[in-house]
Amino acid sequence: MKICSICHKISGTEEDHLDCKEMRRVELEADDVKEKLPEKLDMAKNADNLNLDIKAVLNHMTREKEKKIRVIFLVIIFLGLLVLLALH
Repeated sequence: MKICSICHKISGTEEDHLDCKEMRRVELEADDVKEKLPEKLDMAKNADNLNLDIKAVLNHMTREKEKKIRVIFLVIIFLGLLVLLALH
């Protein structure tokens, strides 16, 4: 038996209580999120401060998405024309 280092109560094993360990982990994660949240908000507000590399990647992804949309649109038009030709 041992005293839990987190809640300071008697533990039946030679380790801290599992519940206490889990609670401590969740508290540490919450603290970590609280510390990083202002930084993430600043990045979201100041898109101009992003690295040029990140902007380039985002622009590339946007262009690729636009290309895919154009191709899908052209395929739909082509299929529509085929249907019209088949009906005549």
